[in-house]
Amino acid sequence: MIFPMEAPDSAQGKVASGGRGWQSSFLALRRRLSYPKETWIAASAGIGILAYLICRYAIAGAAQHSGWIVIVVLLGAGAPLVIDL
Repeated sequence: MIFPMEAPDSAQGKVASGGRGWQSSFLALRRRLSYPKETWIAASAGIGILAYLICRYAIAGAAQHSGWIVIVVLLGAGAPLVIDL
């Protein structure tokens, strides 16, 4: 039985490119998730408001403490915007 001599070289090439493959996919993911800071602030504020509404109206025991969620959203989303001024 005769084995081709190129098999080990091609296997090494796959290992070497595999290291670069995950790096390039990571960079592609970073490029897809690289939105402006205001987009991330708006998304987190929307999630915070949704959490407030759920705690306020859907969970009976959490209605007393749901105001803290709004304060955290205002401070967390407002601070980066004020710092940029």
